[in-house]
Amino acid sequence: MKENIHQHNFSLKREDFLKKNKMEKEERILWFFGPSGAGKSTLANEVQRRYFKEDRPLKILDGDDLRSGLCSDLGFSIEERSENMRRAAEVAKLFHEMALGPLCCFVTPLKIHRDIVRSILKERVLFFYIAATLEDCFERDPKQLYARAKNNEIKDFTSLSSPFEEPNLEEESDCYKIDTSKKNISSCVEEVFSLLRSTLIHDKTQSTL
Repeated sequence: MKENIHQHNFSLKREDFLKKNKMEKEERILWFFGPSGAGKSTLANEVQRRYFKEDRPLKILDGDDLRSGLCSDLGFSIEERSENMRRAAEVAKLFHEMALGPLCCFVTPLKIHRDIVRSILKERVLFFYIAATLEDCFERDPKQLYARAKNNEIKDFTSLSSPFEEPNLEEESDCYKIDTSKKNISSCVEEVFSLLRSTLIHDKTQSTL
């Protein structure tokens, strides 16, 4: 089957979109992950707004959006979550080629799921573990998912009936932790951009060695 697939060589390349969107070639795909209610989408929204004010549009890829369309055929078993991550990463790669980010918001509960993303996006991706205590997630619960899961109305719910594997930051060196239980949204946004600046400087330095 693969021998019958031939990708077209389009005229406009990533470099053209980078110039148009005022982006650095070292810019990464930002992958925000963590349990429901931790603040992934809220943080990504504020990061997107900050970029937009600088005339640098980025697309947000949100788990609920993909599961409403492209991934609507998938459930929440570990295997189906793996396929969800594969599809999400492939979509993210397409947006990255057009210098549109993206900012990705997915629970991505296990290391094997993050490794699937790494295998597809490689050095393009930078992970942000959006951490919050279970108590805070219960208290926020903007979609009332925890309340429903506690009443056994939702199965395979992360952190309750399905596991969430916190990253070992030494092993997952492309991952940074943002704790939304200890900081307000403005402080978290500043922390993201501070980490991005330091990463960009490091990448530029490495590229000149």
